[in-house]
Amino acid sequence: MRCTMGSSPAKLTVLPSRTVYLAGKPQANISDTKSMVNLGAFGLCRSMGYPATASATAAAHGVLTPMPCMHNTPMPWIGGKTDHIVKGQPALLKSCKCQCMWGGTISLLDNGQVGEGARGVTAKKKQSIRQGQKQNQIQLDEILNAPHSLSKITLINKLKKYSDEQKQWIAKKAASYKAAGLSTMDSVIKAEHDLAFINSRKSTSMDDNQADLKHSNPKYGLSKQYGINCATTTTAFMLRKQGYDVVARAKNANAHTAAIARELNLYDVWKNPDGSDVSPTMLLDAFNAKVAEKGLTKEFAEFERTKDDLLKIRSVINNPGNIDPQIIEKLTIREKELMKTYNSTRVAFEPVYKEMLLEACQEEGYYTFGLVWDSVKYGGGHYTVIKSVKDKNGNTVLTNIEPQTGVPYRSIDALITNLDFPPDEYDTVMRTDDKVFNEEYNDLFDIN
Repeated sequence: MRCTMGSSPAKLTVLPSRTVYLAGKPQANISDTKSMVNLGAFGLCRSMGYPATASATAAAHGVLTPMPCMHNTPMPWIGGKTDHIVKGQPALLKSCKCQCMWGGTISLLDNGQVGEGARGVTAKKKQSIRQGQKQNQIQLDEILNAPHSLSKITLINKLKKYSDEQKQWIAKKAASYKAAGLSTMDSVIKAEHDLAFINSRKSTSMDDNQADLKHSNPKYGLSKQYGINCATTTTAFMLRKQGYDVVARAKNANAHTAAIARELNLYDVWKNPDGSDVSPTMLLDAFNAKVAEKGLTKEFAEFERTKDDLLKIRSVINNPGNIDPQIIEKLTIREKELMKTYNSTRVAFEPVYKEMLLEACQEEGYYTFGLVWDSVKYGGGHYTVIKSVKDKNGNTVLTNIEPQTGVPYRSIDALITNLDFPPDEYDTVMRTDDKVFNEEYNDLFDIN
């Protein structure tokens, strides 16, 4: 193999566990992209999208300083042979390409075939493949020949844009969904959406304006559901940063969009590049530790008591029932006094919260931020984006990007003034632009 950003070629390794052989060697499929397992290193990487090279170049005052390759290849090879399936995935062809998230494009120099293998599969295998294609095609035929409801017409129009090879991919995928219990219609819809998601990746990255400013959530304001889909819009932004041309669906568009918003399980959609589960920073623990570090534990306890009393009094004022109006009047006066104390005391803990975020977001990149709004003034939870960069002195600078509404970017200070102290037990922050998306959740999005 070779990489457009690498200094030397590397070898593709197909593990012996594959059990499908061609010319005496395990046969590759498009899933063979695991870094340092299937794909060897390409010497030195000269891409400025590669963090190690970018850091070394910065340290060398702008002189390009390539660093040892450690590629990031979460996506399958593009252009596999969809009419020849190897262990559930299209076979790898010499013409296939693989995209590294750092900016390089990987191609194959030699297919490794010798002797009989170069002549391809046997006639018996071809016949078996044709039979499988015919069976899968029944899925599409059921749709194409059924009475044309509006949803069927929409799907048919989508299917028309695909090549015969791509339709076969959709047919096979739909067959697996139908076997899992979905209806024929739903199976084909889901399979077509899977292929559309894969094809939506136009580049390795979009700039902030292309990813945000309502590009992630263009239907904001059309209905309430597009104003409470922050988890989906934040994820759409992160995927647009990785080059996927997707936009967020409404909160209750389907089961996944509703669950992501309701259960706050946004981190289920991300994995580390090695496939392991992600570990976001839990902000409640970090905040409490920072308060203790600053010697403000006693002061914060007083602040929490003020906040608790304020919320209790406000609850009575808002729901007075049969309580004597004179008592309500006294409580209203007391509420105003507590509010002044709350506001003046709260200011002291805003720098503590900011310092905690600066430490959690030291690496340059884009972070998913799960938060709770100030319970005294607003209430409710939200997901948004924090962008972390270094200034000319090497200091971390945080900016809030809001993909849901597309409002202009603002400093992190403006965001912190509206947050609840202490953070909720589920408040989190995690760098996400370097993570791999779980494609099981691609129905969170519409495809442009």
